[in-house]
Amino acid sequence: MPIRVLLADDSDALRHAIARHLETEPKIQLVGQAKEFKRAVQLVSECSPDVVLLDLRMTTALDADEQGIRQICECKTIAMSASLDDETLALLGKVKADAFIDKMYLYDKLIPTIFELMAKETGPV
Repeated sequence: MPIRVLLADDSDALRHAIARHLETEPKIQLVGQAKEFKRAVQLVSECSPDVVLLDLRMTTALDADEQGIRQICECKTIAMSASLDDETLALLGKVKADAFIDKMYLYDKLIPTIFELMAKETGPV
């Protein structure tokens, strides 16, 4: 059974690139994509992903309500960001992600990180 992944990033271009990258791996199934945090929370309920890939900058302002964060965090969560400044670190603490990937290294680290997270839960993928 493939690993079910939900992708949440506000950049159309990056979301498309990540989706294409994930589709190269037969053990991963992309079950949904969201451009806004509220839509990501809704898709978690609808799609039951194993892993949520979450752009940390989507969680700022009013969208980052506590209930939404808790719902996202019920899944394995990989937080992504292009920077690791103080604001990003604060968001990372709030989200309580299982892993963090700098967007500069997504293509090298994303799929291995997904497999590592799932192996911790279920054994080797």
